[in-house]
Amino acid sequence: MAQQSPSITNIVHRIATRLERDVNDRLPRRVGVIAVKHFNQKLLRQWILQQWTKTLARDQTTARGKGGRPTTQTAHQRSTALTVHH
Repeated sequence: MAQQSPSITNIVHRIATRLERDVNDRLPRRVGVIAVKHFNQKLLRQWILQQWTKTLARDQTTARGKGGRPTTQTAHQRSTALTVHH
């Protein structure tokens, strides 16, 4: 006698079991891994932006920075000596 093919109920049961295992076990792990990666990337971007902002602010407030204010009275006198007053 030829081998019988599995009944439709057995096939549906196996699919349901695999799906339940995926939803209850594998899916939370995948979501957790994605969440950790996202958090770390966001934290790294925020840290880099913060460091860049500090550097930019420091460069703008020193006399050597572009457009920065003079830090001493002597530097101020040098910068105003070059301007022509009418």
